Amino acid sequence: STSLVRGLRWTPSPLGLLSGTTVPAQVELLAMTASDVSLTITNSNPAAVGVPPRVVIPGGSRSAAVPVTALAPGRASVSVTAPGFETSSAVIEVLSGPTASGLSLSIESGDRQTGSPGTSLRQPLRVLLRDSNRIPFAGGRVEFAVSQGDATLSPPGATTDGQGRAAANVALGPAPGTIRLTATIPGTSLRAQFTVFSIGQAEVPPAGIVHAASLLAGAASPGSILSIFGRNLAPFVQEAQTPPLPA
Repeated sequence: STSLVRGLRWTPSPLGLLSGTTVPAQVELLAMTASDVSLTITNSNPAAVGVPPRVVIPGGSRSAAVPVTALAPGRASVSVTAPGFETSSAVIEVLSGPTASGLSLSIESGDRQTGSPGTSLRQPLRVLLRDSNRIPFAGGRVEFAVSQGDATLSPPGATTDGQGRAAANVALGPAPGTIRLTATIPGTSLRAQFTVFSIGQAEVPPAGIVHAASLLAGAASPGSILSIFGRNLAPFVQEAQTPPLPA
């Protein structure tokens, strides 16, 4: 007789760690079971990476956390399986520290946002620490700072997680203007720079809506192209010498 092998998955994979870092990986069943599932974990390089030899996913649950510790520079292949289940494997790369060659810090999201003075931006500033193979690295300490403008960061520092991400929230101060913020990893040249904009309430005077060709107020008709003049209509001004005009 034959029987189907049930699926399971180890995430994240691949995984990069800086030496001395411990992060939680996850083992997930693709279908929940009523009874406990005892999983066996094998490790090709225990000198570089520390993982427990087994983990149990309780009945009625689909996943369990697995602590992964970077012990020394090197590479390990970690596999997890159980009777009746497939084998899932992950490659774990350990580097000595953030000064190791090939690492880069880049913006993932949060750049060029706009907000009103005294409010918080909707998205946090988020950076990614990766190597030249685009493998995310956990354990890098990222410091966030305001280099220009009026804003507060919270938290001012964060450690990259298993997806290589670190983030900080931005609260805009009362003064409008362009705000520049930097994310750096101390002791290295790794940095990323964000630009956000704090703009006041838009103001359009009664004569600020004009016909685009004649520039006459009140000359608009259905189908006309209009020009709008006022204050705080855009976070920045961009000039064009020839068409097309800036969007």
